[in-house]
Amino acid sequence: MTKGLGNYYRRLSGAEFIERMVPHGISAMQLVGWRHVALLRRGLIADYQRAGAVPTADDAFNFSMWRGYLSEPDVAEVLKWFQAGGAEIAYIHTSGHASPADLRAFAGASCPKVTAPVHDVRWDEESHGFGAIRHLADAEPMAIP
Repeated sequence: MTKGLGNYYRRLSGAEFIERMVPHGISAMQLVGWRHVALLRRGLIADYQRAGAVPTADDAFNFSMWRGYLSEPDVAEVLKWFQAGGAEIAYIHTSGHASPADLRAFAGASCPKVTAPVHDVRWDEESHGFGAIRHLADAEPMAIP
């Protein structure tokens, strides 16, 4: 876990959360010279640079969201950082927002005991057909038995 990410989660969830997560993560220092997949946002670039983990021609940057987000300053800065290092750039859209009808069909096919929306927008209006819905606050954990 990078210093910046650790500080963010300490403020958000407390030190106990960090202690539970550290064994499951890798530090920026461990990225140097190894083959890893890392999720990156602008706020972590300084941590990676301090650790010597900077993009090179041996690296790849995969942008998997809507390309329109590339015009956002925070996203554009990450892309430019990878371009400056000569990394291969790929655009593979893997995310998106499914329609309520598609989500209902998925829930019907998978028969979940409970549905926990990640983006909790308009679920009160569109909740019919889902069965039990569990609304979670940001950073609220949910135990899955």
